[in-house]
Amino acid sequence: ESDTDWDICWADVPWMREHFDSLQLDVHQRINHFRNHYELTRKDLMVKNLKRAKKQLEREDRASEAANYDFFPVTFILPNEYQMFVEEFKRHNVTWIAKPIGKAQGRGIFLF
Repeated sequence: ESDTDWDICWADVPWMREHFDSLQLDVHQRINHFRNHYELTRKDLMVKNLKRAKKQLEREDRASEAANYDFFPVTFILPNEYQMFVEEFKRHNVTWIAKPIGKAQGRGIFLF
C-alpha cells in the first residue's frame, strides 16, 4: 500500500502546517483541516472575514450580494472596537453576549 492510498486523513494542525502545501489530493480524498482553518473556526476572525467580504462587494457596486451578509449579529472585537461598542450599547437596550477570544465549548461566555 502506498502513502496516498486513503480516502480520509484525520490530521492535527502541526501535521497540516508541515504537509499541506505538498499534498496532491485525489478527487475522492478528504482532510479534516485546511490551511488557516482558524479564520473560520474562531468567531472573532470569522466575523472579521465576513465584514471584509461584505465591504468588498459594496466597493464593487454589488449591493444586492452584500445584503446577503446581514445574517450575523452586530459584533465587536474588544478592545479594538470598544468605542463603537459603547455607542451601540447606549443606543439599544438589549442583552449582549461576550465570548472570550480563543476559548471553546462555551467556556468564558457571559451575558450582560
